[in-house]
Amino acid sequence: DVSEEIRKEHIGHMASVVGAVPAVREHLLSLQRQIAQENDIIMDGRDIGTVVLPNADLKIFLTASKEARAQRRYRQLSKDGKSNVSFQEILDSISKSLSAIIFIGENF
Repeated sequence: DVSEEIRKEHIGHMASVVGAVPAVREHLLSLQRQIAQENDIIMDGRDIGTVVLPNADLKIFLTASKEARAQRRYRQLSKDGKSNVSFQEILDSISKSLSAIIFIGENF
């Protein structure tokens, strides 16, 4: 069971780095779709319902306030004991990300 391990900060960072490579992203997209077509599966991630499986039979989208998201992330990082990021820094980062999403969305 790798559930805890894949949520660690360094794993998330490396996933972002690797996922930014177009050839890797295309391969993983194809692989994820193949796995979903051949199996009953639950997938978790930002792009799963919109990019990977836009025609999925069931999609569950959970939302939380930026404060709740920051608190969850802060607890997660503090649990690992490998981060000195403050709650406020995490909250500011989430707020900045949300502002960018809202701004982009308004232009479409």
